[in-house]
Amino acid sequence: MNIKVSVKGLDKLLKKASPQAAKEIMNRADNTVSQYTRKSANDSAGLAPVKTGALRSSIPASVRKLGPAKHGYGAGVPYDLVQEYTNSTKSGFYRKSVAKNKVLLRDALRNDLKR
Repeated sequence: MNIKVSVKGLDKLLKKASPQAAKEIMNRADNTVSQYTRKSANDSAGLAPVKTGALRSSIPASVRKLGPAKHGYGAGVPYDLVQEYTNSTKSGFYRKSVAKNKVLLRDALRNDLKR
């Protein structure tokens, strides 16, 4: 499963800002998205089921930058979707961490971009 984290509406804000301010805004947004993507990946790993540990350890290691203020993660094992949707005790580990961190990311971006 691939989880992608990005910011909607950032392009409108950048158009209104001066070039120097736009660069600063983009850097802040990129750092914040990176931080919360890593947090979400770590939370997903903590909630994931463990048999051999391969699934749990592959999730935080998979965080990558996809573009400006866009990051993503997903396990490097072929059975992560099966575990996400069918595990009897630990299903929804991706969805739960994304839901938890979505609100935190939104609030952090609002605070960072107000400065």
